[in-house]
Amino acid sequence: MHSPLRYGNKVYPKLGFIGAGNMAKAIIVGLIKTGYPAAEICVSSPSEIRRAALSHEYGVSHHHDNIQNALDADVIILAVKPQMMQAVCELLRQHVNLSNKLLVTLAAGIEVAQYQVWLGDEIEIIRVMPNTPAIIGEGVSGIYASDKASGQAKMFVEKLMQSVGLVHTLKQEEQMHAFIATAGSAPAYFFKFMQAMQEAAIKLGCSDEEAKLLVLQSAKGAVLLAEAAESNTFEALAQQVTSKGGTTEQALNAFVKGDLFSLVYDAMKAASDKSRTMSAGKR
Repeated sequence: MHSPLRYGNKVYPKLGFIGAGNMAKAIIVGLIKTGYPAAEICVSSPSEIRRAALSHEYGVSHHHDNIQNALDADVIILAVKPQMMQAVCELLRQHVNLSNKLLVTLAAGIEVAQYQVWLGDEIEIIRVMPNTPAIIGEGVSGIYASDKASGQAKMFVEKLMQSVGLVHTLKQEEQMHAFIATAGSAPAYFFKFMQAMQEAAIKLGCSDEEAKLLVLQSAKGAVLLAEAAESNTFEALAQQVTSKGGTTEQALNAFVKGDLFSLVYDAMKAASDKSRTMSAGKR
């Protein structure tokens, strides 16, 4: 049991999740595992199946009406897709007094200034960008708080997101683009590299299941080894595995010949550039 989360004069303020997708579910599961009362969490979504499933499995309340959910909540968590966000926000502004609410948004590519257009200049809003390992409590979340957000609000959201992994606080909103490229999209990079290794292993004589098991355990072991050797760089760790004239050196030479580092940079820059494009309203 973790220490209680406080916001304003409330211990365990009422959370209203608008949207019932995977990331909303990940946060709800993480919160309940760390002791947040299910009775203080409500989910609203057009999908009765999704919200009812969350209610049945975790004991949270659910509602078909976003407005009622927002009215009841102390903290409104916007967990809808970016293309739906404007409509949701404009509806909230018409029907809910947001002056005493904290808003948290999980959407990629929408900056604080845009939310202020949709919801009003004085809103207290914090952007959060979790990555998908948050679903198993091993994520990393980038957090950027607007100028209107209080220190108490920032602390609350940081503790909220610690329920699903590491929290990285950004001092400038501009840093969100680099965060998305480095952490937000990163799980897919590793999965693709693991896929490439699995397919290569099959061509070299492993069965499909053997290749998957060997790649998966090797990736897991490498991560644990890197965590245990905090003082070493990734480069130094690679050198520790490499003998002069040996098999690993030949593999790494092939990576150099294929310009792996430039390829990785190009991929991450493409992700960052896309984030900037989305922030400019070109989704």
